[in-house]
Amino acid sequence: RQLTARLRGVLAETALTGVVRYNWTLMRPLVEFAMEQMMREYEADTASTVGPPRPARPGESTSQTILRYKQILSRFNSAPWTLQRLCELLQAPRKQYSQLHKVALAVEKCLLVTSEVGVSHELPPPPRLSELRPVNENPPPVYGTQDAAAGGDRMAVDPVSEDSRAFTSSLLTVHNGNEHAAHPSTSAGSGA
Repeated sequence: RQLTARLRGVLAETALTGVVRYNWTLMRPLVEFAMEQMMREYEADTASTVGPPRPARPGESTSQTILRYKQILSRFNSAPWTLQRLCELLQAPRKQYSQLHKVALAVEKCLLVTSEVGVSHELPPPPRLSELRPVNENPPPVYGTQDAAAGGDRMAVDPVSEDSRAFTSSLLTVHNGNEHAAHPSTSAGSGA
C-alpha cells in the first residue's frame, strides 16, 4: 500500500484550507495510514543515522505508539477539531521536527482534543493537485506591502485590518457602558 497523489491531495487540501470535504469514516483510514507511514519513515531514518529512536513515551515502541494513536482516532465520531494541523504534520513533518519523539508528541497533541468538526458546508470545487502549494509555506503578502506604483511612500490599505479595528472599537464602546447608545435595539426590549 502507498499514498497516491490523489490521496496526498486530500490531505494537502485539508492542511492548506481546513476544509473537511469527506466524512470522517472515509478520512480516518487515510489519516491513520499516512500517520503510520510517516512515523515508520522517521523510525527507519533515525535508526540508520543515530541509532534506536527515542520513544514518544518511555517504554513504548513505535508500533505501540501508532496503535495507541489509531485507537484515539477511532473514538472520534467526526473529524477531530485539529484535523487541519494533523494533516499539516502528515504532509511535511520534517519542516519542523527532525526526531521521531518530537513529531510523535506533536501528533499526540493534535489527537488529545475532544471537539469534533463535521463535513464543511458549501464546499468550493476541489483544487487541482498542481494548484496546491507546499504545506506551511505562506503565500506572499497581499496587503501591507509598499505600493511601488505610488512612489513607494504609501502602504497599501488592509481592509481586513480596517474591519478588525472597527469591530474592536465597537466592542470597546459596548464595554465602556455605552451599549444602549451603540445598540438601541437591545434597550427597547429590556423593559427598563
